[in-house]
Amino acid sequence: GPVVITVVKPDYTFVSDTDEELTFTRDSDTGLTVTVKLTGALDTSFAHFSGVRIGNVELKKDVDYTVTEGSTIVTILPESLNGLHWGKHTLTILFTNGEIQTAFIVCPSQAEIMSPLTGDGNQLELWIILMVVCTVAITAVILSGKKQQRSQR
Repeated sequence: GPVVITVVKPDYTFVSDTDEELTFTRDSDTGLTVTVKLTGALDTSFAHFSGVRIGNVELKKDVDYTVTEGSTIVTILPESLNGLHWGKHTLTILFTNGEIQTAFIVCPSQAEIMSPLTGDGNQLELWIILMVVCTVAITAVILSGKKQQRSQR
């Protein structure tokens, strides 16, 4: 009879001490550390480790993250996390024979919470448009006033 070959994709799982959601606070000096293991008798996850992505951006080893053996321990360095906008992001740990994903949240730093928002918070474009509209309106009022003075003479 026919030979049936079943390909079993390895099952990777996160090893966690807590059930808390992964968070990173901007400007902190501790990065984000996750431990991944290969489920089964022999954990060969470290041998199959191939990379890390946040969203669809591939991170650079020893620049953006470090990886050590003991299952597979990945630490995303604070320097590469500080550039991310606040909110939810997807972290993907890549292996030659699979991948695993989790979500994490980037929180504003204490300084960012305390200081008023600058940049996109003050809506510069809106103020410029408002200024132009007001200038045009004032100019129109002045010009129509001068026309009325001429017609009254």
